[in-house]
Amino acid sequence: MTADLQAILDQHRPEVVFHLAAQIDVRHSVADPQFDAEVNVIGTVRLAEAARRTRVRKVVHTSSGGSIYGVPPVYPTGEDARLIPLRRTPRARWPGRST
Repeated sequence: MTADLQAILDQHRPEVVFHLAAQIDVRHSVADPQFDAEVNVIGTVRLAEAARRTRVRKVVHTSSGGSIYGVPPVYPTGEDARLIPLRRTPRARWPGRST
């Protein structure tokens, strides 16, 4: 997958990449946490590295906010709210927020 991703970025030379991919099924994250980490953590690192090599100016990483903020005291919850991921899937997506 990494070689294919790099080839696509090399061919199209985008300025911005929107990272929408994720393994979001809680059942899969419980049954196979290694696969969950491979998709959500390692996949994000691979995308960020391929984007860096291609000199992509910006990577926009999306993540549902549903359970990454725990039970926030204020709604709507701003992106600067304290992160308290309660489940495995949001914890696996959390590292991508800083890439």
